[in-house]
Amino acid sequence: MEKINFHIHSLGSDGKLTPEEVIAESIKEGVKFICFTDHYRNPNEDIDPGWSRTHFHNKDYIAEVRRLQKEYAGKIDISFGVEMDWFEAFQDWIKKQIEINKFDYVLGSVHFLPLAEKFYNFDFGDGNEEKFKEILSTFKSIKTLVSVYYEQLRLMIQSGLYDAVGHFDYIKRNNAVLNLFSEDEDYYRKEVLSTLDVLAKSKMAMEINLRGLSKSTKAQYPSMWILKEARKRGIPLTIGTDAHAKGQVGDLIEKAYELVREAGYREVVRFKDRKMIKLSI
Repeated sequence: MEKINFHIHSLGSDGKLTPEEVIAESIKEGVKFICFTDHYRNPNEDIDPGWSRTHFHNKDYIAEVRRLQKEYAGKIDISFGVEMDWFEAFQDWIKKQIEINKFDYVLGSVHFLPLAEKFYNFDFGDGNEEKFKEILSTFKSIKTLVSVYYEQLRLMIQSGLYDAVGHFDYIKRNNAVLNLFSEDEDYYRKEVLSTLDVLAKSKMAMEINLRGLSKSTKAQYPSMWILKEARKRGIPLTIGTDAHAKGQVGDLIEKAYELVREAGYREVVRFKDRKMIKLSI
């Protein structure tokens, strides 16, 4: 089994390790294929000044990753990617940034939800549930919040700009603590299944993201029932730990493969030069 990790953050955005430290840890953990997916800056600094810091994907960072790709050739396969947020109103800007940077892999995620020409970040970590409640109050109901989230996910997929969907059901981020909804509710399942149907018609993959297992969510993204529905639709799957710090690059990858097999998959995919490459497991 060849280990892959296609969701890693370094000091190129909000990670704690230098790119070379990420590589060293990957080699130590026996990970053969990795991809740097540092966050990109937002299209408008006013969206969330605390999120989109100027060092995200700066020139020095890009040059360093490119240098390391050459230095470590033959020791580990390094792809240069990005986790690019989706903003419906800035689709042309997103397309231009992707073209300029010549990424190997573009991971699309939704962290911000639109309402009345403003964007609201709903990605609050453990211990910040009150902030999530404030966003919930702004959107009036969890049903509305969930519906807007999956609507944006569908629009992101339909844009054709991305290679894979990041943490597909990320809207459950605070659900385990706040008990906001059940994944068995009809409206929730309809949103998920309709989004999977759109994804199945695209050329994109979906990632299994392990970060939730070490957080209050206590589950991977997406949930097992969603993984099984994705398998029924023939949606390709890739793997990412969403690493941000030491000990997270190789952590839980073997668990990921167990979950992948449980969902019925016999292969995963990685990317190079925006092309999907299959790996048997």
